[in-house]
Amino acid sequence: MLYSLKIWMFRLQFALTKSETIGLRDVNIFVAPVYTKAWFMATKAVSAPSSDLQLLKTIDSYSLINAVVSDAACKKFLNHLWYVGEELIGLSFFGDEDDVLPETKRLLVAGLTKPAPASSDVSLKRAQLRRKDIQTTQLGDFVSENTPHFFECFDISQNFPNRDPEGWNEDESYITAKKFLL
Repeated sequence: MLYSLKIWMFRLQFALTKSETIGLRDVNIFVAPVYTKAWFMATKAVSAPSSDLQLLKTIDSYSLINAVVSDAACKKFLNHLWYVGEELIGLSFFGDEDDVLPETKRLLVAGLTKPAPASSDVSLKRAQLRRKDIQTTQLGDFVSENTPHFFECFDISQNFPNRDPEGWNEDESYITAKKFLL
């Protein structure tokens, strides 16, 4: 991202072809409004699943501006959905209310009883998502009966999901886990 912007700023000092100049321009027009926001939002792990899903939706919507760039970015990003896998989605339970709304957290809790994907005998380390489903997908869609493995790995009490998410910030074990994950 930074190198692309630097090359653009100094493009007159390079012997770029017309095709390279157009490609560089298109990448930078994409980077500025789309990727920069996601880059600066990536400061907390507990926000990663929500930020990644939002970035993917934004990249998909970018097709209205430049379908070629949107298609290339979506294709690449769909291979890197580590933070929305059925275990790491557990980070979202600890996201701030401005990142993950209480109603979204309720959907996360509801998903804890959903059977794991039948496509494999082991937990998925990253989400499998089709391009056509991006805009309708929610964080809760990635939660499954395997998600509590995340809590077990970090020795996090699993009592807080029994309460309404609006009361989680009063639960001592939830507060302790959130501080640890931040």
